[in-house]
Amino acid sequence: MYYALNGKNGVGVFDDYGKLYKNLNYIFKPRVKGFDSYSEALDYALLLYDEAQNDFDCKFDPDDVMDMQINYFYYKNQIRKKHLEKYHGI
Repeated sequence: MYYALNGKNGVGVFDDYGKLYKNLNYIFKPRVKGFDSYSEALDYALLLYDEAQNDFDCKFDPDDVMDMQINYFYYKNQIRKKHLEKYHGI
């Protein structure tokens, strides 16, 4: 079972519910949904995350999706920093 974890301040996909549960205290307005496959969980998590962002610099770059680790929560500020470095040289 894979879990899509989404919040206003980030996104992640987990296969360990214990690790997911430990992250919930740090997520603003968390939403969790279970899936049978990693790809379904990832697609759902990124869709909800991108819908919640009104700042283009905070959206997940499709090239970075392949680098996403499982059981790790990506905070909005990490995503923004990576985007700014890649596209704006900052």
